[in-house]
Amino acid sequence: MALVRRDDVIRTLSANLRTMTESRDTLQAEYMTQASQLVEQVQILQDQLKQVRLLYYSAALNTCDNLSQ
Repeated sequence: MALVRRDDVIRTLSANLRTMTESRDTLQAEYMTQASQLVEQVQILQDQLKQVRLLYYSAALNTCDNLSQ
């Protein structure tokens, strides 16, 4: 009887471990997907910031040129 109980406990623990491992793997995959998306969004924002800076400095130079003429 004790061996049957032990085997039941082992089966239950093994099933729980499999479930937890699958959940962990799913969460890790979701994390990696979101991290990749965030990296892409940051890169896009950095590029947009560069463009805005270029436009700003270009406009500032044009203003200076117009004032000096």
